[in-house]
Amino acid sequence: MCSRQVDRMAALVLLLTSLPFLLATDTALLTGGGPVARDGCELLSSSCSLPSLPWSAATNRSGRMDHVTLATEDGLVLACGGEAADGTDDLSCVSLDLKAGPAADQAWTPHSTLDVSRDKATAIVLPGHGAFILGGFKEVTSSFLPLGGTAWEVGPVLPAARDSSYYGICSVLLTDTEFLVIGGHAEGLFGGAQVAQYDAARGDFTSWPHLYTDRWGHSCARLGDTVVVAGGVSLAFTIMDSTTLLDLTTREERQGGRMASPRTWFGMVVVEGALVVFGGTAGDDPLASVEEWDEVAEEWVGREDTMATPLYSFAAIPAKVEDFCGGHL
Repeated sequence: MCSRQVDRMAALVLLLTSLPFLLATDTALLTGGGPVARDGCELLSSSCSLPSLPWSAATNRSGRMDHVTLATEDGLVLACGGEAADGTDDLSCVSLDLKAGPAADQAWTPHSTLDVSRDKATAIVLPGHGAFILGGFKEVTSSFLPLGGTAWEVGPVLPAARDSSYYGICSVLLTDTEFLVIGGHAEGLFGGAQVAQYDAARGDFTSWPHLYTDRWGHSCARLGDTVVVAGGVSLAFTIMDSTTLLDLTTREERQGGRMASPRTWFGMVVVEGALVVFGGTAGDDPLASVEEWDEVAEEWVGREDTMATPLYSFAAIPAKVEDFCGGHL
């Protein structure tokens, strides 16, 4: 067996042993957020008390917002980048180790430092490869963390945007070697939003047809062969309630139902097979409302449950209550 096959087999074994962390989606983890950068962390289900984000030497504060959170294949939860309440950039990453026990029994610990500031960026994990943090305010670059690593490396460069900035963007996984980044202005004054596909085998991006609606501060998620893109801010600086559905097979888009509330800087996570949006802002104040996507009717339906803390500009990822609460349920 050649060395490449051995490496692929090792990656597959690691992926399979990591599946409890990757497939755990009965709630969502929320970290930080605004309107004033906070250090609090909680589950969407409010099942238990979780450790707060730690003091950062970079900002002399513990709270952060406009950052990213991601779950690595080796069982770590990382919170990286963003800003403190005074707008100071935070390049630090802190971690929880779910292999060591429930998060409720732990404290966030220092993990790594980003190579550049990442505010309003997007994060994604490629199985067997590592983690990417892409874009951010005035950034077309990305940062890459190899599987099991503790040092961020220079990642691939996103396709050039009109204002040389990819902020308020989102990303979805396509295969174990490919992902999409959705956001960033396309060519022309009314060029819409870019869609860029990264291929780890080639190590670069290719562009898809852009989306007609130009938006940032939106969220997106994949449901089967469809990517749901919703909310955000328009070119006219209005907060949006619209939904775009992108067919991954044909690469064509169509319009879905509108959210009950316009929202930007909000969470979108698949929880127990259902796509939900929560939080964000429709203007000045943070929202606590939760809406669920009806795949058959292709519209949003309001839910009775709400967030324990109204927030925007927080980071959210799928989570399993047991991994975070353990015996604290």
